[in-house]
Amino acid sequence: MTQCNTVQKDSSKAIEAETVPQGAESFNRPKVWNKTGKDNLVRHKSGRYYARVFAKGKDVWKSLKTSHYSVEQVRLAEFLKDHRQRVGNGGGGKDSSISAKMTFGEAAESHLRDLDNNVKIKPRTRAYYRERLRALEKSWPNFRCAAIRSPVVWRARRGD
Repeated sequence: MTQCNTVQKDSSKAIEAETVPQGAESFNRPKVWNKTGKDNLVRHKSGRYYARVFAKGKDVWKSLKTSHYSVEQVRLAEFLKDHRQRVGNGGGGKDSSISAKMTFGEAAESHLRDLDNNVKIKPRTRAYYRERLRALEKSWPNFRCAAIRSPVVWRARRGD
């Protein structure tokens, strides 16, 4: 069901109501962003080029600060190289020791360290989380050495 706004027009003999679908004004607006022939590159109506990539489910936009195509190609390549390097080593955020090629053992150690530093968790909850981790280690041989992103690990675990 479409919501409609009622717009009234004045006429000489009567007032007639005309319905306009909500948001119809946006159909006639000119485009602000134009696609280019390259991936990760869009052009603003002003002529400036912008890099657009995805990182951890979010859009990352960066102005390339140019309207020249040849300059844009060089700056886009530099931005993509830097972006992939940042994402590849964990983003360099609050814990830059986390890597994209992390093993389950490294993730478990990081998780336990976070548990110890979290003052909002009760001691019994911390103990329970450690028990669950020990149970996982018992049921999964080579747990600590397995890479997190490796599909072979999941197939081996399922028994395929």
